[in-house]
Amino acid sequence: MIDVHDLGRLKARAPVDLVCESLGIELDPRGEALCPVHEERTPSFHVRPTLGTFKCFGCGVSGDVLDLVQLVTGCEFLRAVERLRSIAGQGTAAMDTPQRRTKPRMPKPPSRVPLAEVRSLWESCFPVGIAQPVARWLQRRSLDVRGLEALDLVRALPLNPVPPRWARSRGGSWRESGHLAVLPVFDARGSLAGLRARAVTTGPERKELSACGQTSRGLVYACPRGRSLLATRNGVRRLVVCEGWPDFATWATRLGDDAVLGIYSGAWSEELAERVPSGLEVLIRRHEDEAGAAYAEGVARTLADRCDVKVLDPRARGGIA
Repeated sequence: MIDVHDLGRLKARAPVDLVCESLGIELDPRGEALCPVHEERTPSFHVRPTLGTFKCFGCGVSGDVLDLVQLVTGCEFLRAVERLRSIAGQGTAAMDTPQRRTKPRMPKPPSRVPLAEVRSLWESCFPVGIAQPVARWLQRRSLDVRGLEALDLVRALPLNPVPPRWARSRGGSWRESGHLAVLPVFDARGSLAGLRARAVTTGPERKELSACGQTSRGLVYACPRGRSLLATRNGVRRLVVCEGWPDFATWATRLGDDAVLGIYSGAWSEELAERVPSGLEVLIRRHEDEAGAAYAEGVARTLADRCDVKVLDPRARGGIA
């Protein structure tokens, strides 16, 4: 059992800015950052170094340094304590043993929710063809329900099982908030690594949610050929990178011979770029806004020196030949 006084001393030896650095949260000089819990483009995550606390004014999460470790890594209490010890430079030594803090190692790849829980929830989801709310939403977006079902790019949230602790937002569980369309995301090796949820009604404030505690970097939507490309680095004649799930879903069902990946805010990474073979034709579809231009530029910059990259004009009519 961990003594509450020892735990308090541990938290005091782990400054919140140091914990953020170890977890890959990049604070600006004002102590602000993009929230590691929800997707955003303007920083709403704030830390208070004098109190050792944090709060996101976007999604409402808050707490101390131990809460932050649990939230970002998704680990249980005791493992979070060990991680905090490591950050504080104590290793596995006793909490009350004086020891000079050492510089933390750079963080490992972005935090993931437990893979077994991801697979379990995904396997319990329904095909969209028999889930009318999700099917109607897809049809309103002029998306190919049968094609998406055949490619297994979206499923419907199950009715009864208790959702995992990470499948929720400020509005409650994904089901309670109306985010019933479950979208799989894959890592740079083409393996299932997480789930996101999409609202199927106009009520929720946020259209799409990531799993609580899972960062978006390095995870993408991918059609079967896209996953194969990431896994093997060959087998396709062209890669199409789209911004957002609806655009990804549109082209994944239309371009049977191409690898199609879908990117959302902060998802593209150098590791993903390394999986794209040299000489491949790459088409980048973006939205007609500043964020879309920045996303396309970021993807193109990592591939332009070794691939045939074309950024498609969002104002041009028509699709991809």
